[in-house]
Amino acid sequence: MEYRSLGNTPYLVSRFCFGSLTAAPIAASLTAKEAGALIREALERGVNFIDTAQYYRNYHHVKEGLNSWKGEVIVATKSFANTYDGMSAAIEEARR
Repeated sequence: MEYRSLGNTPYLVSRFCFGSLTAAPIAASLTAKEAGALIREALERGVNFIDTAQYYRNYHHVKEGLNSWKGEVIVATKSFANTYDGMSAAIEEARR
């Protein structure tokens, strides 16, 4: 797996990012266990960068894939929140 610097940060991310929309209820309707298995397979193959979004409603799917994983993973998420309070709540939702 090739890795690249994430902007001007000290983080290295895999060239391939796991786009979790494909495993979200709004797309493939996978269960959290099924999606978690896909995410885990990507991690085992060297992917360390996962993309998700509040809109996807799949944070529990991502959590399932990360469960007991010991390696470093960068998770990027997005939100439609347009206020400070809304974005603060969105960040807390993603962190949980």
